Amino acid sequence: MNGINDKEELKPYALIGGISLLVMALAAVFSVGAITRVETGGVNGGVLIDQGLLRQGIGGWILILITDVVVAWALYVLLKPVHRLWSLLAGSIRLVYAAILGTGIGFLFLALQTMEQSGQADDLLHYVGTFRDIWSFGLIMFGVHLLILGPLCIRSGYIPRLLGYLIAIAGAGYLIIHLGHLLIPGFDPVQKILEMVFMLPMLLGELGLAIWLLARANKLTKRLIAD
Repeated sequence: MNGINDKEELKPYALIGGISLLVMALAAVFSVGAITRVETGGVNGGVLIDQGLLRQGIGGWILILITDVVVAWALYVLLKPVHRLWSLLAGSIRLVYAAILGTGIGFLFLALQTMEQSGQADDLLHYVGTFRDIWSFGLIMFGVHLLILGPLCIRSGYIPRLLGYLIAIAGAGYLIIHLGHLLIPGFDPVQKILEMVFMLPMLLGELGLAIWLLARANKLTKRLIAD
């Protein structure tokens, strides 16, 4: 960064990053639920469930994709004073995750096309299952992103260290859970246990960061100017 003017411009990045993280969290709750309900309908043979639900779910995932890109950019700017290259790497890996998620969303469009045309439950479940597998692979990259982001927050001196530790633990959880999901047959029972173990840091890590960014944007800027 160059001079005080650049540092003063951190406030909008903090606000944009915090708002985007909150929007992403809300969209994820709805979108994951929508896809689960579509899968349940397909398993029960009810492919003729409300197509609007799947459309809304797809819209939610697209919103998540957009906010992921925004967050990658905002966090890069906010953490660049800590270490430019590591911050760039963290942001780049999150963009890779977003690209993988975008690929998965394409299969949700194929699932929607199936609902509109053939109405075959097997095809519907295949496309939604493919989305989940691609998303799971993407979450491995997301875990790596968090494993880099956490230490950057810890080293920053202006982001609470507790948030950094929670983010890093969440990253380890994503990595372990989704590597196991993709590589180990019959991993589902273990995955459910691990998801419960890592649920708290996964929920509180980025959500806590979002709230902190919104609450402390002004003081964050002043702190960096003073430094």
